[in-house]
Amino acid sequence: MRKLLWILVLLILPGAFAFSMLDALSILDPFVSGTFSVTVDGSNAPFWNQSISNVTINQNSGSTVVDSDMTLSGNGQCVDADNTTPTFAVASENTSAVDCSISSTELSITPATGFTGNDSCIISCSDTLNSTNSTFTITVNAVAAEEEAATPSASGGGGGGGGSFFAPSPGADIISFEIIPEVITIELNRGQTATKTFTVSNFREVLRIFKIKLRGIASLAVVQDEVSVDAQGASDVGINFYVPSGTRIGVYSGSIDVESETIGVVVEIKSRDTDSEIGLTLQESKSIPIDGKVDSLRLRAIYPGQALSPKLDLSSFFERGFTLLNVDYQILNSDNQVVYSETVETQISAEEFVKELDLPVNIVPGRYVLSVSIDEEGASGAASKTFDIKARSLFADESVVQISIALAIIAGGFILYIHRRWKVFDLVRSGAFIFTMYDRVRKRRRKQDRLL
Repeated sequence: MRKLLWILVLLILPGAFAFSMLDALSILDPFVSGTFSVTVDGSNAPFWNQSISNVTINQNSGSTVVDSDMTLSGNGQCVDADNTTPTFAVASENTSAVDCSISSTELSITPATGFTGNDSCIISCSDTLNSTNSTFTITVNAVAAEEEAATPSASGGGGGGGGSFFAPSPGADIISFEIIPEVITIELNRGQTATKTFTVSNFREVLRIFKIKLRGIASLAVVQDEVSVDAQGASDVGINFYVPSGTRIGVYSGSIDVESETIGVVVEIKSRDTDSEIGLTLQESKSIPIDGKVDSLRLRAIYPGQALSPKLDLSSFFERGFTLLNVDYQILNSDNQVVYSETVETQISAEEFVKELDLPVNIVPGRYVLSVSIDEEGASGAASKTFDIKARSLFADESVVQISIALAIIAGGFILYIHRRWKVFDLVRSGAFIFTMYDRVRKRRRKQDRLL
């Protein structure tokens, strides 16, 4: 019986250890059992919840991502009533002008070399039975060649005389320009306009022309396509914001790309008459002891799959007589794509309210915006915070704990097994010694009896 028990222990423990390892590394999906049925009919056809927005790019700009995921809100969004991921394809394009391409749910465009002007593409969204299209226009602007030629050297003869030209040191290109600030945040009411600026500093000894591209919030903002900055100079660039009167209140996230640098842009849209303040604080994540700075708030690093715990101060609504409101939580990436969304019915009081938000395990590391908003009759408000998600290391805190527990169980079982084996061995050895002594005494008595 004991042998059978130890055989089971030695078989089960390695399996439990392997399962904990695989679970910690997020390789296995949860096991699901049960039956289900799916009914497909015409009413479950996919539809474009949001049409793909028109795009403006520069001549010879290369490949540009128009929509990183056409199943999520933010730009184009096609959904299927069956909750299955639809299939996307290019239904019509003119590759001599602009080449439209799709990889899974991502839509990209590449202008033909030298092409300028307008073109359009038609994107098909379909399931096994039905399909629907969305058409968007691409405007390709002509751009001048970048003026960044160095002054040629002048040489002389006779005796080794000669001129020289500007040659940056090997590390000069590491910090060749700077963009300030890193994040632009603006609050606007519906129907309101405003302008924000950022500064581009050129550290090189030649005039430079920087290309500028706006992503994610093309319907709310406009920025010029390029900026010229003198040698060792700086230039201010204006970004103009306009909020149409019918825009939903809340937070919109985007970015401005200036060459290889990116500026985060966060637009908070409020209602002029019924807004109340929402105090929003991102609390520390206590499970990971690695520090990272997020705006002016010092947080421990946030990793995919962790819980984000925003703290809300809704006392201004409570003072106005509200006791129960729906609070919308959204997490947006730099392309204004919603990667997390949840509405929570909240009991309003003078105390702060905390809701844990579980980040998706497959969320891509980068900078994100947490948006909290209330939009009901007589009560509205919005607040936001930016935060960074870092890449998870191979052995994070949960996996280390699981591995440690599994190793401790295996080590304890092994020690107990060895102890039992040695104990049995001691008993056997003691029994053999007693039997040997008894046999010697018996033989000695027999010898004495013979002599007598």
